[in-house]
Amino acid sequence: MPFDLTQPLSWESAAGDAAVMLDELQPNIVKAHTREFLTVLFLKFTDPAGGRALLKSLSQPPAGAPLLKAARTHLMEVKAFKANGTKGTPYVGVGITRHGYTALQVPDPTIPQDGSFLAGMKNAALNDPAPANWDPHFRDVIDAVILVGDQMSGPRNRVLAAVHQLIQAAHGVQILGEEKGHGLHNKNGDGIEHFGYVDGRSQPLFLTEEINDERLTADGTSNWDPAFGLNRVIVPDTAAPDPTRHFGSYFVFRKLEQNVKLFKKQEKALAKRLHLRGDDAERAGAMLVGRFEDGTPLTTQFADGNHHPVPNDFNYDSDPNGAPSVRSSAISARSTRAVPAASSRSRASACTSWRGAARLTACAPTSPMTAGSTTSRARMSACCSWPSMQTSRSSSNLRKGHGQTIRAFPGCPQAPAAPVSTW
Repeated sequence: MPFDLTQPLSWESAAGDAAVMLDELQPNIVKAHTREFLTVLFLKFTDPAGGRALLKSLSQPPAGAPLLKAARTHLMEVKAFKANGTKGTPYVGVGITRHGYTALQVPDPTIPQDGSFLAGMKNAALNDPAPANWDPHFRDVIDAVILVGDQMSGPRNRVLAAVHQLIQAAHGVQILGEEKGHGLHNKNGDGIEHFGYVDGRSQPLFLTEEINDERLTADGTSNWDPAFGLNRVIVPDTAAPDPTRHFGSYFVFRKLEQNVKLFKKQEKALAKRLHLRGDDAERAGAMLVGRFEDGTPLTTQFADGNHHPVPNDFNYDSDPNGAPSVRSSAISARSTRAVPAASSRSRASACTSWRGAARLTACAPTSPMTAGSTTSRARMSACCSWPSMQTSRSSSNLRKGHGQTIRAFPGCPQAPAAPVSTW
């Protein structure tokens, strides 16, 4: 039974094609997966059969539970944790580049045809440094990425070791390099980015259960509606057995240096120009970002302190002329709150697809605060597609082109002008 991609989905009551979609979709797409400790492996395939065998072993091992779980499994783990504290299993995700599909001998007609995906990160018009100046493992031809993460370092390390063993056992699979990331938190326990600002609060929600939680247990949804249709985050998998039921997503991974020292210097300079002194000087940073460091929106008050919970249900009706905040602040410039209701949905579409595609503007060295060393030290990797579970389900299927469409440009640590969510 087909389901409506233009609407959010209730995963607990999903049936028919919607249920199949959740059973075949990777985690960390329709709902973010906890990954305070994350490792990203960048792979190269020199033997198609070896690459297919590796992918199959992640989701369909000879014995034991698969490392690559389904979206439904992840959602059930989250529900169990909320109910009785039962901890879930670590996150494993797989992405395949355009070259990776070819290396796995997936037929060209079934490879995802999105232009940005086909062109790859090296050819993206983002005013990036020349690929010759990127980190060594990003200069090579990347065929796939594997992400391994968890709330704790121990479980992440154990699963990462298991993934390494599978890679070593696979013929013709080479690890080009790896990236590691650790979550940062403020004194209130909220996640922050490197400039010290609360991160990840204003996110699109695709599941009705999460939308109801936001409405009932957070600060409401009367001003900011976080509900988005599934078509903002998943796409049919043209390489899968049944694209009407098998879906994936696009994933952007970019690695940029955040120049914290330069940001703080510019913040102090702005405070001086605006004659902000003492505790009030913190307002200069909020005018650049749209919120104070603890997440308090600048449009609601002129000081921090409103952070339990971090507000999200606000708009800019009280600030039609952008009086208290800089016009190019991260929130006001990129949030649908700042535009008329009639155009809010089309504007929002740029900010949702797999928490990455829209963030190209935030990560690009052309952002206002990315001058100087931040621009010159930007490092990127390749562009890839995040396959459905069917990609790794069967090596024979893969030989016939049964993959899934996820693009992965390398993660998006924020550019200085936009301290927003990394993924």
